[in-house]
Amino acid sequence: MIKIISLILLMTMMGSLGGLFFKKSSNHLGSKNIKLFLISLIVGASFYFIGAIMNIVALKFAPYTLVYPLTSITYIWTFLISKYYLKEKTTISQLIGIALVICGTVVMVV
Repeated sequence: MIKIISLILLMTMMGSLGGLFFKKSSNHLGSKNIKLFLISLIVGASFYFIGAIMNIVALKFAPYTLVYPLTSITYIWTFLISKYYLKEKTTISQLIGIALVICGTVVMVV
């Protein structure tokens, strides 16, 4: 079970990193630096692809009713990346939402 949880944590992190690099690519959209746009786009797509492969592997060893709901962990990674890397502001409703995701994840696993 620890291996599956670790795989799901890594899988969800890959999805969040994919989103981060898509965000970075959007910063270069329409700019003169097409190279930075393409690099960010390819890196983001690569993270998403790796996460999708990990999802398939997780589904081989764990039930769909466990794996799919646990993909909500992606929201936690996205929140952390947004707060600490992108320096976005945090709201009370976001913190409540993250707390609920954590509670739901614990309930699903235990």
